[in-house]
Amino acid sequence: MYLHFNGAFEGQHDPINELTFEFCKYKLASMENYLLYEEILRTQRAVSFKGRKKKTLHFLCIQQYNRKDLEFITNEVNAIHDLDQINICRFHEWYETPKHIWCIKELCLGGTLRRIIGEDGRMPEKSVREFSIDIVHALTYLHSNSLAMADLSPEKILLGNDHQLKLYDFCLSKFLPHNPDSFSEPTDSEGEIERARHNLSLLIPEGYSRYHMAPEILVFQAFSPESDFYSLGCIMYEMYTGKVPYPQRNEDIIPAVLYSEPPALPANVRDKAPPSQEFMSLLSLLLQKDCNTRMNDETIEDHSFWLHNRNS
Repeated sequence: MYLHFNGAFEGQHDPINELTFEFCKYKLASMENYLLYEEILRTQRAVSFKGRKKKTLHFLCIQQYNRKDLEFITNEVNAIHDLDQINICRFHEWYETPKHIWCIKELCLGGTLRRIIGEDGRMPEKSVREFSIDIVHALTYLHSNSLAMADLSPEKILLGNDHQLKLYDFCLSKFLPHNPDSFSEPTDSEGEIERARHNLSLLIPEGYSRYHMAPEILVFQAFSPESDFYSLGCIMYEMYTGKVPYPQRNEDIIPAVLYSEPPALPANVRDKAPPSQEFMSLLSLLLQKDCNTRMNDETIEDHSFWLHNRNS
């Protein structure tokens, strides 16, 4: 599978940025249409409130962004304004005020998957399976619409009011190219590691977690649908074991992912039965460092791990 280099590092325009702010402006709404209630979620980039559209019983999530993040918000709106799938947080409209940008989205009051992992600790395989299939459905839908999440993590997954997991926060998402480029294998050199760290700092804003990012994103800032499936593998690993596959510090994650041995599969981390062979097989296929040997959109839903769910 080929990968696409981010054009920012080649003096080119990213396809998603060629869709201008004016293109999205038809979605702008009036602040007067909504009432804000209590704060429900705070992230590095946004504050989310429970809100209601006036003269209706329609409750929504209203996100407040600083205007300095306009580029990222425009990226998200261009990517998801027409998406409609149960495992993706529905985008409705957006508007601007002198100090802020506001996005109106589907209301999800169950918190993030990060919060659930923190509260519940290590999860049994059945729970990992039930949670993960929602993420798979969201990812395959995104990819069918020529989109990659690119920075999938538990912080970007919400529990919806319909008991479904939903992806949200597409500020760093990427359109998949029609004619992608390939990349060469990295060499074990300090110079290449430092270049990768520098380029990644330009792509991923400071403070964003890199623990779930695929090797090709960390090193080449290149992405594909398979990059999202690597992130899925990291999330499943964390749900089951309570820790990420590579727990090094953020700045040390690049050499760890590239040059360490593959993460030990979770053979006996729980008190009861060991993980099934189906689970071990799927994790191994998702966490392949080489994107060409990873699970992809054509194979992932046919894996026996999901069939086991229907029979149990």
